[in-house]
Amino acid sequence: IFQGADVLEVGPGSGHNSLFIASRMPARYVLVEPNPVAVRDIKDLYDLLDRPHTAPELYEQTLEDFASEDLFDIAICEGWLGSEPEERALLVKLSRMVKVGGVLVVTLISPLGLVANTLRKALCLRISPPTDDLQSRLERALPAFSPHLSTLVHMSRSHRDWMCDMVLNP
Repeated sequence: IFQGADVLEVGPGSGHNSLFIASRMPARYVLVEPNPVAVRDIKDLYDLLDRPHTAPELYEQTLEDFASEDLFDIAICEGWLGSEPEERALLVKLSRMVKVGGVLVVTLISPLGLVANTLRKALCLRISPPTDDLQSRLERALPAFSPHLSTLVHMSRSHRDWMCDMVLNP
């Protein structure tokens, strides 16, 4: 399905899942990721990838800011965050980037996981004020959350990337 296709992925995080798609040789592979830690991780992953693949076009920006004249055969967004009016508008924007007959894949965060992450965000506000820069917030929050994150044996993302995406970003 990916070979020869034009693929857009929004919010690929650290990029681990994107390696599979890139190895399927899409004609074009666009990644839109606003998290600077994740962008660095994606670049590092692809620098080390030693198999044939389509090099992704990486845009360090939000879906809100991303614009493309081109339409895509496949658009992917894992871990969609919500159903507020602005979120629904973004989902409509994403769907309009898909060619007629194309595929839009969106997965959602489970309500139980959302509750846990909301509690983590609340705790993080006590540890690391949102008025500080991202790097300072990460340095304060990581020692508090890393012991727990280390118990998650199948976690594929770095703690820094996960903290940026799930706890520190709005």
